[in-house]
Amino acid sequence: TEAASVAESLGGPVVVKAQVPSGKRGVVGGVVFADDPSSAAKAAKNLLGSQIHGFLVDRILVEEEFLVEVEFFASIINEPREQAPLLLFSSHGGMEVEELHAEGSRQVLRKRLEPPFLPSEDDLFAWLAPENLKSSERLLLSRTLATLCQIFATRDAELLEVNPLAVTAGGDLVALDCKLSIDDSALFRQVEQVAE
Repeated sequence: TEAASVAESLGGPVVVKAQVPSGKRGVVGGVVFADDPSSAAKAAKNLLGSQIHGFLVDRILVEEEFLVEVEFFASIINEPREQAPLLLFSSHGGMEVEELHAEGSRQVLRKRLEPPFLPSEDDLFAWLAPENLKSSERLLLSRTLATLCQIFATRDAELLEVNPLAVTAGGDLVALDCKLSIDDSALFRQVEQVAE
């Protein structure tokens, strides 16, 4: 009933997503597209109580469906070998991004973040040059990546990944899926971020 209500309030096609701490939900049926509120309710009913990669689905997210033109990948990780956070970006995002990058068939830009880990938008705009993006996309991406770096630093994150980070048919840049992992030893500073 809640899923149908949210879908109705969004006023169009929606995506119903199982909220479990695991990737590749879409591959195993944990992400369902619904054209109307009744379809969203049916998807929610099927997902709740199911298991995905060994995790019980006890929460779902219902969000607006976007028409996507391009999918990007963006991530910041604490990299022990670099002894610093590492910003990663690829103009090829989506469900199989890890495999494509592991095979070396997709270029991934890498940037070591120096303290205080907050590169400027201008620095990031220049850093994105090898990707041959439209100027408007580079501008949106540089602003978004600067914001992600700020979130990473202020939230004591170990991982912040947005995949896909998508350009919609309307030209907007939207984070369609995100993972945030906070350093356990810093949770006392991040009480408001800890799930119930």
